[in-house]
Amino acid sequence: MNQYEVPALLADELPAIGAELKMVKSFGNVLGSVRIFTEYTNKMVAIHQLEMVKHCMCLAEQLYVKGNNLTRNAIENVFVYAISSMRCCCSKGEWQHIQSQMPVTLHSLYVQQVLKSGL
Repeated sequence: MNQYEVPALLADELPAIGAELKMVKSFGNVLGSVRIFTEYTNKMVAIHQLEMVKHCMCLAEQLYVKGNNLTRNAIENVFVYAISSMRCCCSKGEWQHIQSQMPVTLHSLYVQQVLKSGL
């Protein structure tokens, strides 16, 4: 999956951000698309929509696994980086639930990033 396919997939899977994705400055701006996706996921955590958070995590995993290098880098540097900030928006039990539902590859990337940063 290349950077041009990411906005279309996100808009199909998450219609709530479709209009915002169309406003991303330049066609193929995968970082902008992943930022919008990440903000939406953070919002879902904040309003305790855990099933939607799980869906977003699975979607991030799909983008990472099937994506080209630009897409993979965007997921690592934007989405995975933001996972730690999601922790402050939910209870300990919710956070444990989110972590338990996180797809394997995404969880591995998250753990690697936490270990690198020393959090």
